[in-house]
Amino acid sequence: MDLRALSYFVTVAELQSFSKASAHLRIAQPAISRQIQKLEEELGVTLLTRSKRKSELTEAGKVLLDHSMVLLKQVDKIKTEVTDLANEPTGRVTIAAVPSAGQLLMPPLIERYEKLYPRMSLSVVEAYTSIIESGLTEGRFDLGLIYDPQARGLLDMTPLFSEPLYLIGPQNTKLNISDECGIDVLTDLPLVMASRPNSLRILLDRAAMINNVTLNIIREIDSLAITKTLIRRGFGYSLMGFGAVHEEVLRGELSAAPMAGQEFRRSLTLSRPTGSLVTNAMTATIELIENIAEELVETGKWRGIVHRRNKR
Repeated sequence: MDLRALSYFVTVAELQSFSKASAHLRIAQPAISRQIQKLEEELGVTLLTRSKRKSELTEAGKVLLDHSMVLLKQVDKIKTEVTDLANEPTGRVTIAAVPSAGQLLMPPLIERYEKLYPRMSLSVVEAYTSIIESGLTEGRFDLGLIYDPQARGLLDMTPLFSEPLYLIGPQNTKLNISDECGIDVLTDLPLVMASRPNSLRILLDRAAMINNVTLNIIREIDSLAITKTLIRRGFGYSLMGFGAVHEEVLRGELSAAPMAGQEFRRSLTLSRPTGSLVTNAMTATIELIENIAEELVETGKWRGIVHRRNKR
């Protein structure tokens, strides 16, 4: 199969239109049609059903689309890895981050990419740990920023940051940023937490079991933004890293107090698929993330310890 034909096919499938694909690729529509027709003849199946309004995938087309997207990404990665050996960082890096880390690290990372590496392209995805782990093992993400990953045999993991967890409450509480809270405090509070298999929820459930404590979880909300809004409105309390609420605490919208005990510490890791080649572009990205993490700790926006691969 011809890679160019597969590329044309993917574009038509995504845009659901030969004319839109022609405009997007800046290639005459008959040329695109001929390439896809050759694919259909080679495979002996119909890949697209054509109408005046749009083109839709057949079942065979859906299968080919899934495989083509993986194949074309691998081809791009091969080109990047080969050219990286002799040139400045180029190519595309797809990084997925959990929301609490992403909101701190990704905006400055994107800004610096534009200035320092104009030949590199960065794609950012926000998701929870379990989804990021799946994306890494399936090859959809190059790097993942995740807390306490479970897929240890399938991922190469480098510790980036370790932090204590904080009890987060509305502004009119007695929580003090300088005073630690014990786990017994949680038994009397209405908690708003993410559902399992969220890594923070697993950590909290494990701590409760170890300490023989019953928690009062009144709502399961799998959204950082919604959880913070509910707490601001006095709906309950939650556990988070300080970086997730730094701005709100600074503005007096939320209150926070550190949790006591080693069971309330967690580690953020930079993870990638086991055995995958670390390109120059990935190395440059990791170094930028480490630099930004150190700056966040120095300015007090993130409370914890940064672990660099190589101290300079």
